[in-house]
Amino acid sequence: MLITNALAFLHKTKQECFSLWVNACHVGVIQFYEAQGFRRTGATSTLRPTSNLKIVELVYELGVT
Repeated sequence: MLITNALAFLHKTKQECFSLWVNACHVGVIQFYEAQGFRRTGATSTLRPTSNLKIVELVYELGVT
């Protein structure tokens, strides 16, 4: 319900895309977001400059023109 409401708000405010970052080790979380229509961008980073924790970016294209 949270994702549904968030995406409805983004559509209403005419946003074109929404991105988020997820811990790369949380495979189940990534799969959940992908099942909701998010896709991996291929971008990766670390949580902080001094961290070894890898995070990956996911994006949801809203298709607003």
